[in-house]
Amino acid sequence: MAGVIVDGNDVLACYAVMAEAAERARQGGGPTLIEAMTYRMGPHTTSDDPNRYRPSSELEEWAVRDPIVRYRSYLERIGVWTQRLEDRVAARSVRLRAELRAAVVETPDPDVVEVFDTVFAEITPSLAAQRQQLLAELAKGELS
Repeated sequence: MAGVIVDGNDVLACYAVMAEAAERARQGGGPTLIEAMTYRMGPHTTSDDPNRYRPSSELEEWAVRDPIVRYRSYLERIGVWTQRLEDRVAARSVRLRAELRAAVVETPDPDVVEVFDTVFAEITPSLAAQRQQLLAELAKGELS
């Protein structure tokens, strides 16, 4: 299988690599593993404090490589990004976020035992026992 490493902070480089991989696949060349190397700007979770294990100077160094900022600067330099486009993108973003939130809120909760039935082709004895234990606790109302 072909493998490519690309600067994950470079929108145009990522696009080029993905377009090439898609064309290779369409031509019968098989799949491509694409590793987009990037940097996690924020914490892992809400309880994580990245300042404990990386200096703020590192974050500042990577902030100038932000892919959205870089791509927008490029589009401005070539005259594609305009205030009109900015307004349209902002309005669409607001609409899409609202639609996504509504879809998430309106989606029914999945059956909690489904995880036991969909992860493995054949459930292991240990997982079968855990599934039974969960079903018993749910039947007693011990879990909510």
